[in-house]
Amino acid sequence: MTMDKIADEQIQAATKLREILRPYLIGQHDLHLARAEIEARGVEDYRRVFGNRITTRYWRELFMRTVRRDNGFEEWNRLEIYLPERLKQKETPASIVSTALADDFAELEQFIQACSDPSRPTEKEQAAVWTLAFEKLASIVSAGDSKKSASRRVRQFLFARATRNYDGIHSLQCVSGDDFTLNTYFYVPDGKGWFDLTRGQVILFIDFRSLRILGWALEPRKSYSSLTIRSLCTHVFGEFGVPAILYFERGLWKSATLLKGKTGPFEFTEITQGLREFNIKFIHAVRPRTKVVERIGGMFQDIAEAEPGYCGRDERRDAPESLRRQMAEVEARKIHPSQHFYSLDEWNRRIGELVDQYNSEVQQGHILDGLSPDQAFEKFMNQDDPPIQFSAGLRYLLSHDKRQERVTLNGVTIRIGKQKFNYRGQEIAHLVGRDVLAWFDPENRDTIVVTNLDRTNPICVARSENPSALECLAEPDSGRLGRELTRIEDQASYMKTRFQVVKAKFPLPQRQLLASARTLDLGREIETQRRDAINRIEQQKTNHRRARTLTQRTGIVVPESAEKNVRPEDAQFLSEFLEGETASVVETSGKKNNYQLKPFEKFKPKGEQ
Repeated sequence: MTMDKIADEQIQAATKLREILRPYLIGQHDLHLARAEIEARGVEDYRRVFGNRITTRYWRELFMRTVRRDNGFEEWNRLEIYLPERLKQKETPASIVSTALADDFAELEQFIQACSDPSRPTEKEQAAVWTLAFEKLASIVSAGDSKKSASRRVRQFLFARATRNYDGIHSLQCVSGDDFTLNTYFYVPDGKGWFDLTRGQVILFIDFRSLRILGWALEPRKSYSSLTIRSLCTHVFGEFGVPAILYFERGLWKSATLLKGKTGPFEFTEITQGLREFNIKFIHAVRPRTKVVERIGGMFQDIAEAEPGYCGRDERRDAPESLRRQMAEVEARKIHPSQHFYSLDEWNRRIGELVDQYNSEVQQGHILDGLSPDQAFEKFMNQDDPPIQFSAGLRYLLSHDKRQERVTLNGVTIRIGKQKFNYRGQEIAHLVGRDVLAWFDPENRDTIVVTNLDRTNPICVARSENPSALECLAEPDSGRLGRELTRIEDQASYMKTRFQVVKAKFPLPQRQLLASARTLDLGREIETQRRDAINRIEQQKTNHRRARTLTQRTGIVVPESAEKNVRPEDAQFLSEFLEGETASVVETSGKKNNYQLKPFEKFKPKGEQ
């Protein structure tokens, strides 16, 4: 590939790398500097120019790669020896049309060129273009082509001639989102005393006009669900307000009812409508090149190339041999992964630094035209008509998905894809057979709030777990299931998705949502009941742990029905008493011994009773 066809961002990166390496390449035969000192200076120079820190190992790889490419000529000014391994070609301008396509649509092309401004035709000119396009479609079909093939050719021509115009679009008017599997491994506990290495998933939300990254979710698992997307919406919209448009990809993002609501006989002003309740319009990209966030994700990954644990754009071919060796050593438990990899929280913090770097760097092109995303975000903000903000008292309206459900003998069940969340208890036993409004918070799935359909009489219910059918029959009082669920919850607590929002660097214009006193009271009641329910759940988990500790130390199995009565001081005293850590002889008076036979009662020696 010739230099003029290589993407501009790779040319710029190669120029910066030449600035860093050239002094060390020229003076590589100088014996006055130790190798360790050269590498330390090189790493610091890289941080100063690129804004992110790399390891000495990676700096050494860049240095040796450049030496190999030079092939002994020592011509250190040649830019091509500093280019990355995988080259990206410049995007072909959309306005360039192939010769064959231009010949087929010569009449339509001539009309477009005859417009007063071909890049911005008037409404009448646009109508005339569409008329000619449909006439051309009919003529192609009548000539023998299928309707599908003819439509594809017409769209291809129109897309090639179209140019995107960002005039009149404001910051936060449209938010775009997409998922990425970044090329960096990090480690998480595996629940078995060691660690797993994973790349996880990152979901980015950006502002369509300024290309600024607004927030992200780091999912440590290999896949995510609509719960993650919905929760990220809550975080981003809670900070910046609700946009008019969400621009997403197809697939899960299109079909998720948690985002868009169920289809049914309800209007959007009623329940079961997900984010549509806030008048949000959904647009779905048909192909990757139509998603601006897709290009931003690629640029973001370019910034992260020098991070520890980087496996290359195509891991099977590009992963360094040193990385494979490090992963094998971690898997064999020979080294702790922290020697070569980020932890989940460390990688999440590092992503925040990379996001700040991206948002502050100036970008050329017709969208930003010499501005950084941060600068463009402030410049294009609509001060007169900002997005609607949700105050703290109304945040529950944004965070909860509201749907109509019927209370059965099994309580209320919320279905999200293949996942089921069941909530039952005596609190809603009197509602069996009735339709209620279920308020489901994707981030706090331990509880759910149900109200009447008119949003009155809130009741908070805890989530139930499905016990093992075999255990229910064979050992109904064993408590084994509860202890296993506690162990799973302890592991899952670390695997929770990390959500981050990149706050604006200037005061955002405010347009608060007006609400009635009844709506505010409902929010306070929901929050109070949910907080009380969560406290009860946490106390139950604490009792589980106490009972498990008691079982391990004494062999006494506490039935689940009795765990709620296990007080810490009682469990401690009984454990020590049975183990003999405290003498069974509590007090000696003369020749007689006084024994404490009732360990949960206050001891009184004989004669003092």
